[in-house]
Amino acid sequence: MKSPSEEEALKLLEKYNVSKGVIKHSIEVKERALIIGKQIKGAGHDVNLELLKVGALLHDLGRGVYDWDNGFDPKDDYHEMETYNVLKKEGYEEFGEMLQKHALGGLTKEETKILGYPESRDLVPDSLHIKILCIADKIRPKQGIITLKDKLEDYRTAKRMWVRYFSKKEGLFEDTCERVTKLWKELVSLGMRDPPISA
Repeated sequence: MKSPSEEEALKLLEKYNVSKGVIKHSIEVKERALIIGKQIKGAGHDVNLELLKVGALLHDLGRGVYDWDNGFDPKDDYHEMETYNVLKKEGYEEFGEMLQKHALGGLTKEETKILGYPESRDLVPDSLHIKILCIADKIRPKQGIITLKDKLEDYRTAKRMWVRYFSKKEGLFEDTCERVTKLWKELVSLGMRDPPISA
């Protein structure tokens, strides 16, 4: 799969006006993804650490297309698809296709339609690399989110943050918790430690 280099990735973040806060988050996701990737690779699985590194840096690239400073409504945030659109434009379509599948625990084609996405697409993680990125994006040590239990509790208690998703489809909260649980357990079965990082 063709992907940018780490240096090119950093230039893309700048080119598309991705905020310092999102870049900081992406660098943190990169660190966690590499930890998980090395654990799984150490268990004998084929993990491309360079792909993980650049994928983590660019997973939220699409956030740069929105004007957050001038009244952009977060309920219209479909940054996963915008990430795909930008990377396609830059010549990395397959890479962008993979990265757009990182939100929540994945979204089905039907769910993207119900949630009002510009296009109805299957956004369920379907490769080892996007599954690792998806889980690395869910872990937030500074917020005390290190274990699967922590993440599920975050979904329960911070529903305000997730309201753009959960309020639009009955059962999506439960489906999301189930999908994240399934992804987490799958990665543990492949060699990810549980929890993958320490506090």
